[in-house]
Formats: sequence, structure tokens, C-alpha cells
Amino acid sequence: NYRGFRQIIIPGLSAHAIIFILITPSLLTIISLQHYFFNFSIPFAFSEFPSWVEKITWRNILFTVKNFSIGYNIDLHSLPGAISTIVYSVLFACGLRRYPYGKKGRLLFLFLFLPVAIILLASQVKPFYVDRYFFYLLPFFLIGVAIGLSKTKKYILNGALFVVLILNFSALKNYHYNLLPSDYNQHIGIVEKLKGVTELSHFISDKFKEGDRIIHTCKKTVFPLKFYVKHYHNSFPLFAEVEKGTLAYIPGEGENLRYIDYKGTHPRLIDIENMYKPKVHPRVWLILSAFSSRKAVKENLPEYLIVELFKNNYCIEKCKEFGDVRLYLLKSCENTFNIPAAL
Repeated sequence: NYRGFRQIIIPGLSAHAIIFILITPSLLTIISLQHYFFNFSIPFAFSEFPSWVEKITWRNILFTVKNFSIGYNIDLHSLPGAISTIVYSVLFACGLRRYPYGKKGRLLFLFLFLPVAIILLASQVKPFYVDRYFFYLLPFFLIGVAIGLSKTKKYILNGALFVVLILNFSALKNYHYNLLPSDYNQHIGIVEKLKGVTELSHFISDKFKEGDRIIHTCKKTVFPLKFYVKHYHNSFPLFAEVEKGTLAYIPGEGENLRYIDYKGTHPRLIDIENMYKPKVHPRVWLILSAFSSRKAVKENLPEYLIVELFKNNYCIEKCKEFGDVRLYLLKSCENTFNIPAAL
């Protein structure tokens, strides 16, 4: 009858309307990124997207469980990493098995992890599996672990708590010393703290001249340099140049050098006509760094190829190390007329 129909349809439509409102931000993000996702290309203006993520496999789920258990500062293959992953996984499985709300409750609990499976599958097309996307699942994971602990015998509970405390102490020690596993897949999106940017900003401020250009080889230095220049220096030409956040990169093997401006928070490709040339920009500050910058020899970095390309048209006036960063002051060489396509 009409009353029964209304009791079903109206709540159903209301529920779907609320769901649609909640997922609208995600839908807008997906629409804006679909060109990049399916065509593997970056439009002139684009939002951030983890194109730096490598091939995703089932091992990434293990890394996610490890990161949920003990954090990203511990290697999965180390003793603390392996033990914590096993202990937390067993406790979570016990908690899920003894979940107090029956089969329906356990099914609902499992469906909370459906996004992990969806992103894992979608990442086979274009990788974007990053643990921070799953932070909202962490409380449910820990609730499952807590239920598992509460259902164990007292002597097992005390032993498990002792193990958890010792493991967490180990993780906090690594966190304090800013240590990360050598395998980047275990901490995707997390990088080591960059040393030397404060000193770098002071040095550039002392030597900067109006008309100089500042170019980064890695996004890792873009925003820290903006911060220090904004808070410790009052030179408007320097601030205006640093605010552009210009990044040089090579899209792929054998491809030409391209540029991105991080003016604001989102990157924007620079038109080829605006690429830097010695006749137009006689002095360039080139900041060499990388996400994997903890290397003894900077020449081993893939980003060093950018330095080599600039050296085709510029002479090195100064070269100075600042912690994990190397700074080049490049000056246009005399009698330079031919500009390679890469520049």
C-alpha cells in the first residue's frame, strides 16, 4: 500500500542523498584526475597525484598492516617489524572472530576494508596505493586488536601487552632519530627530514640578485624554502621568486627537460616558451635534492642529470653543500648561442 511504499522509499532516498553528498568531494577529485589516470599524461593544470608510486603488489597490504601495527619507521623484515605485524594480525583476527555483534557485525567490519581492495585493484592500472588514504580505517583495526586482547587469557594478555610496549618503544626510537626503511614501498609518501634548508635560505638571501631564477630538482625543497624565506627574510624579489616554486624534471627516458611551478599548493606546467635560457636569465640557482637524498655522492642521484643539462649552457660559479642539499649558482657562459631542445 501507499503507506508501506512511503516508509520504504522516503528513507531510502534520504539515505542515498546523504551518501551522495558525502562522496561528492571524492567524485570531483576522480573527475579531475580521470584524464591522468586513464591516459597517463598530465594536463597543463593539474592537482596533486601520487605518480611517484611504484608497481603495487600484494606485499603492499603487508606493509599497510605493518604500518598500522608499529609505524612506518620500522622495516617489515626486521625482528620488531615482523613480530609486531604477526602479533597485531593475530589479535585482530581473534577480535574479528569474537566480534560481539554476530555474523552481520563481522561482515560490516570486513566491509570497512573494502576500499583497500578496490584501491589495490585500481592501482594495477595506475598506482596510487598510499597508506595515508587508509588512516580512517586505523581506529577500526585497533578496535579489532583491542577486542582480541580482551578475549585472551590473562597470562597471554599480559605477555601480549609487554611485547606491544617493547615494540612501540623501538618504533619511537626510530621515529626520534628520523630513520626509515631502505625499501621506499614501506613508507610511500613519507620522506626523511631534509637537513640544511635553513642555512640554504640564508645563503641564497645574501647572494640573491633581482632577476635571478631559483629552480628545484625535487619538490622536497620547494615548500621548506618558501617557509624559511617568508619567516626570516624581507627581500620582496627573493620572496616573489621563491613563491613560484619552480621545479625542473625529466618526464621519461630520452625526453626533454620540463618545468612546473608550485605557486600556491598545486603544480602547474610551464609553457615551453617560458623555459629558461641564458640570454634571458643570466643567473640561475639550481637546488639539487631528491626524495632519496641520503646518498654520499650526489652525482649518483637521477636528478643530477638535470644539472648536466644546465651545464650545457651555464657555467658553475659556486657549488656548496647544505646537509642533504647541494646548491649550484649557474651563470651564463660567454659566447653561448645555441640552446639544446632539452633547455
